[in-house]
Amino acid sequence: MEDATTRINAIAKEIDEKIIKRYERILKGFEAYSTMDLTRIRQSIVREASKELKKLFEEHKKEYERELRELQRKIASEASELDLERIRNEIEALANFRDQFIKVLDEHIEKFNEKIQKFNEAIAKMEEQFKERVKMIDAKIAELDSFEKQFAKIIGLSLDKLIETK
Repeated sequence: MEDATTRINAIAKEIDEKIIKRYERILKGFEAYSTMDLTRIRQSIVREASKELKKLFEEHKKEYERELRELQRKIASEASELDLERIRNEIEALANFRDQFIKVLDEHIEKFNEKIQKFNEAIAKMEEQFKERVKMIDAKIAELDSFEKQFAKIIGLSLDKLIETK
């Protein structure tokens, strides 16, 4: 209850200060036209405004206190409904799940990387075999080309001999 009263007094003081600042601004505007003591005017205005404000505040004080008690009751009831141990257990369970998930993910990534490495090695081996076979085919083509040229020579000589004999 004292907290509510303290809070209400703080609000009233804040409102008083805002009213004072507003009136000071208003009075500064009249400074050039007034020969009266501004401090005296300010104090009288503040007194009058404070009386009105206090009157209004007293009228609504019970309503403010009732609302404050209701809010305090709501906060207390909601705080009592919280099960901190359950929340801690759930956080711990989530942390364990996260750790297990990361571990499994790391294992799968490691296996995946190993398979990629084996795949790359197989590709490299196949490429090497392909290059060897291309070399063998090129060698066979060169051999056949050489054979064709010799065969053409032999056939050409044989035809020449045949023609001469006729």
